[in-house]
Amino acid sequence: MDTDKMSRDELAREVESLREKLRFYESIGSLYKQAEQDLKVMEKAVDSSFNGIAFTDLDNNIMYVNVSFRRMWG
Repeated sequence: MDTDKMSRDELAREVESLREKLRFYESIGSLYKQAEQDLKVMEKAVDSSFNGIAFTDLDNNIMYVNVSFRRMWG
C-alpha cells in the first residue's frame, strides 16, 4: 500500500491489520514450540522404553527402531 497517500484512518486500519497478523504468527510460533517439546518427550519415552518399538511406513519399510527392539531382534 502506498503510505504517502493514505489517510490517518487508513493507516490506523493498516497498522491494526499488521498487528493481527503478528499475533497470528506469534501464536503459530507458540504452537510450534509446544509441539516440538511434546515430540522430544515422546522421543525420549520411546527411546528409553523396555519394550521393543518399531515404526514402518505404509510399504512396511522400517523407519525407526528403538534400542530394545534392536536387542530383541539383533
